[in-house]
Amino acid sequence: MAKQNAASNVSLNLTKEEMQAAKDRFNKLDKDKKGHITVNDLRRYFREHNQKIDERVLHELLNEVDLNKNGEIEIAEFFQLYSGLKGGQISANRL
Repeated sequence: MAKQNAASNVSLNLTKEEMQAAKDRFNKLDKDKKGHITVNDLRRYFREHNQKIDERVLHELLNEVDLNKNGEIEIAEFFQLYSGLKGGQISANRL
């Protein structure tokens, strides 16, 4: 049986303010304004915050949120993650 993504069954339940907060966080990760987050963006984020993360875990994190499996996290996928974390459907420990 295939592993299911944590965010895949999360309904989007965010207020306008929460959507803006999620968009702001997305834009902080997407520093070069590509419109998506890559594994390199995640790697840079963890380095800038002096957090060591195993390369395997980094790819697993991206894979967990990347619902369409294109190797990138688009804003809609990020909103799904944000909503799932807020609603408790996704545990931050799972990421």
